[in-house]
Amino acid sequence: MLKAICVALLPLLAAPAFAQTDKAMEARVDAAVTRLMDEKRTAGAEVGVMRDGKMILSKGYGLANIELGVPVKPDTVFRIGSITKQFTAAALLLLAEEKKLSVDDKLSKYFPDFPRADDVTLRMMLNHTSGLHNYTDPKADIDQHKDMTTAEMVRNIQKLSPMYDFEPGTEYRYSNSGYFLLGAIVEKMSGQPLGAFLKARIFDKLALSQTAMDDVLAIVPNRASGYDLVKDSKGEFRNTTYASMTWPAGAGAMRSTIGDLAKWHDALFGGKVLKPETLADMTTPGRYKNGTPIDTRAGVTRAPPAGVEPPTGYAMGLMTGTFAGEPRIGHSGSIDGFNAMINTYPKSKLTIVVLNNTVGQSAEFEAAVAHAVLGK
Repeated sequence: MLKAICVALLPLLAAPAFAQTDKAMEARVDAAVTRLMDEKRTAGAEVGVMRDGKMILSKGYGLANIELGVPVKPDTVFRIGSITKQFTAAALLLLAEEKKLSVDDKLSKYFPDFPRADDVTLRMMLNHTSGLHNYTDPKADIDQHKDMTTAEMVRNIQKLSPMYDFEPGTEYRYSNSGYFLLGAIVEKMSGQPLGAFLKARIFDKLALSQTAMDDVLAIVPNRASGYDLVKDSKGEFRNTTYASMTWPAGAGAMRSTIGDLAKWHDALFGGKVLKPETLADMTTPGRYKNGTPIDTRAGVTRAPPAGVEPPTGYAMGLMTGTFAGEPRIGHSGSIDGFNAMINTYPKSKLTIVVLNNTVGQSAEFEAAVAHAVLGK
């Protein structure tokens, strides 16, 4: 589905024209982001644009820490929430390439005591058609402040009521439960914690030096603080709620930067992580059991913000669709105090990353940046 992003060798005589184009593009991006920052809906933002494997824009806006007056810089580290899911999916697929598992295995192979595990496949969990109830639903009442082992969290998910929102394979509904379990399966089949597996097999190999499964106790240079915007206020922020990173785990516990994330997409879609046939499977939108393509818009009643075009399909940790008439593949992320978005536009050989340290802003920021970059 997705062609590898190739590095284009630009003729020497074309360089000045591209330099002028990039300068004009940067001015458009700056104007678009500054307008949104002036609305005081986020404490800070980090924006990165990569073209043909080269960062052509890396810029910070606003504050990484309000209390200390620390500005956001291009290397400020943010939590990235559900962007973690594509890393968890890639980890699972690396094990599949080694014949240690199959995405069409049933959940019962790994958790035989899990309710109705014979009816659910790993593929269903990867593309959110498993029906598993979302454990991050506030009504699930799983304490996000408490450090827990993987086994303890799996037991908590097993106790959810309802356990399933619909018959497995018949509908689409976003579920962090599926991705937590997928991360647990990576741990079980690799014999390593998920963070250690990702570090050895992906982060270190791709030189993603500022990317990791987050740990609230770790001292992280240039780490941004997370904030919540006080409801109905303009620019009144509060420190976000504490959350143990054992709670989101493979569903959303990672931290990173715009540079590392852009480099990740360049490597993933450039064939440096998975075999071509595996990458094709990972980036192909899933289907229901009856063969109908997944529609991520099903059941969504709230209209998207102006200028935002929501995804239409879901592959494996990656949302698919179009934007301004161009194919687009990527994912959003949201976790207490942080919002994130990464999208690759294969036709234009562009990757755009936006990170915010306030919940609920990245979709509008990324859409504004994409319009500015694409010139549409």
